[in-house]
Amino acid sequence: MLRKIAAVALGGSFGATMRYLTVLYIDHLLRGSFPGGTLAVNLAGSLVTGVLWGVFETVVVTPTARTFLLVGVLGGFTTFSAFSMETVNLLRDGEMLRAIASVTLNTAGSIVLAFIGYLAGRAVIMIS
Repeated sequence: MLRKIAAVALGGSFGATMRYLTVLYIDHLLRGSFPGGTLAVNLAGSLVTGVLWGVFETVVVTPTARTFLLVGVLGGFTTFSAFSMETVNLLRDGEMLRAIASVTLNTAGSIVLAFIGYLAGRAVIMIS
């Protein structure tokens, strides 16, 4: 149990740091006109989660490694709380269309990319 807790803590710190840097970079590129950094981490995190999910169905990975990657790294990397806060801020600022776009792209995009990632992970294993 302590090993898994340590895996979550270590992976989470790495994922959260990568999220922070990614959000800063993407938001700098977009000049704050849209919460694209959060969108980017949610979409990328969903894609990578799907890939790992597809791979882990056939490749033996220790429970600790799985916990490190899926719960720690990717749990720290993707962020629903920031997405929620940014959406509320857009609504508060009267940016209804941007809020709807953010909600739609984050939710639908994340689900679609998780499924694409899953298929890609399965395909990579079948090729090997």
